[in-house]
Amino acid sequence: MVSQSDFMHDLRKELFAVLDELFFFLVNDYNEEILELIEVLIAEMNISKEEEEAIFPQLVWWGTFCSPIGIEQKTIYQIYLQKNKHKLKKKRRQVQEVLVSWLQLNAGFYYVIEPEDEEACVYYLCDVFEGKIRRLSIQRELLQLPKSGEVLTGLLLPMGDDSYATLSGFYHIPQQLTQKIVQEIIPYFERHAVSPNYKFNPHLYPSLIKYTLQMITESAR
Repeated sequence: MVSQSDFMHDLRKELFAVLDELFFFLVNDYNEEILELIEVLIAEMNISKEEEEAIFPQLVWWGTFCSPIGIEQKTIYQIYLQKNKHKLKKKRRQVQEVLVSWLQLNAGFYYVIEPEDEEACVYYLCDVFEGKIRRLSIQRELLQLPKSGEVLTGLLLPMGDDSYATLSGFYHIPQQLTQKIVQEIIPYFERHAVSPNYKFNPHLYPSLIKYTLQMITESAR
């Protein structure tokens, strides 16, 4: 009999296999489109090359899951699901349910509250805009692990087991600037949101990142 922990381990393994396929789909079929999108976004931010490189992974995955492209105005993730629907329908129900939940993602900002198990790389995060607590399980291979008190920004993916994962780490906002930045981006969101639910406002993420990076750049002068 399969234990609950083994079941969840297998579920995450299957989901990461799908993410690997999505990445190859992105690189092989939509590389030009995603690079063009990011180039336009970064050109409007007026930030250093170093900051461009640091925020690049977050913009790639935001662009993949959250930014509609083309005449049909579908995200690259939606297109991937559509083109692979026959294969994905053969996946077990729990995998399909998680894949559907990824249709409504938005890159966010998160306070690092505390590690649940630092050795196992499991952390508790608090959503800056909604106050929801999220349990993050990450790969030790990440170059920069979360630290209590700082704010992270990036895309979190629900994994079907009450935990979340990250695809390529986060952009880490310096702890001494978190309060100032949060006090700026929350009012901006409230003024421009089309829904009080943060995930239904993915169009605002580039602007929130822009203000964040500009404040960090100004503080370094």
